[in-house]
Amino acid sequence: MRRLLSLAVAAAVVAAGLALAAVAYEVLGLGASLTRVVRELRGAPAADAGRAPRGPRPAGPAAAGEAGGPSREAEVSFTLDEADLGRVLARRDRWLGGALAVSRAAACRVEDGHVAVATRNEVRLLGLPVARYPGFSDWALTLRPRGVGVRLDALRVAGVPVPGAGWLLARLGPREDGWVVVATGPRHRVDRLRVDDGKLSVSGTVRARG
Repeated sequence: MRRLLSLAVAAAVVAAGLALAAVAYEVLGLGASLTRVVRELRGAPAADAGRAPRGPRPAGPAAAGEAGGPSREAEVSFTLDEADLGRVLARRDRWLGGALAVSRAAACRVEDGHVAVATRNEVRLLGLPVARYPGFSDWALTLRPRGVGVRLDALRVAGVPVPGAGWLLARLGPREDGWVVVATGPRHRVDRLRVDDGKLSVSGTVRARG
């Protein structure tokens, strides 16, 4: 009897650990990917990202390079529709020397400052599927003075609501007025963000050493 109880407790602990890992994968993976698209201007096609810079700007903090050399800024703008964004958020990860593989497919709905993401997740161990589960999350995005603001308004994993999971986003940045703010990189400045009508549109500048 005691042995059965120990096995039941161990199974419960393992199940709880797997559930927490699934929640963290959904929250941190999607939160980091969404903000990275905006703050690093990563949705831009290669042709846009490589456009010729506008030329040297007047000397000053925004124009000086790390070593005091000249700096140039290239204007970048792009728009991702819902299908594009789903492809950006799809992911494949491998751990334990490739023995453990986790993949995520994503479908998005973009409206009124929110990105709703429905995911299909699969876990494989040594090439064999051991778990499949759906996820759903509702994200709000905005620009803040110090970076990109992100907020998780709803989360379901395997159909089960997970209230309060937004606290995991604290790993991405500090909280300000209900938003987790993820700072932009030193070479990036985001000037405009629009999340509506099935599209995520971003414009800004990328600074490069001249």
